[in-house]
Amino acid sequence: MRLPRFQFSLRTLFVVVTLLAIFCGAAVWVVQDRQRLIQERDGARFDAARQNRIMDQMIRETQLLQWQLDRLKANQAAVSPGK
Repeated sequence: MRLPRFQFSLRTLFVVVTLLAIFCGAAVWVVQDRQRLIQERDGARFDAARQNRIMDQMIRETQLLQWQLDRLKANQAAVSPGK
């Protein structure tokens, strides 16, 4: 007893390959779109975190400058108390 042998025409093969390529292309498009959305979301978080770090650094620098200015004024007052 022989099993039935399936035979496909070249045209059928081309149709199946084309449909598979369309499906894979659509899947790739969806994945790339989702990755873009994730990167935009993470980029916004990164930008906010970066801005917070910059602001913290500016505050520290301002505090340091204020401390140095106070120290300079104290030294000038100690050197010339009459003025």
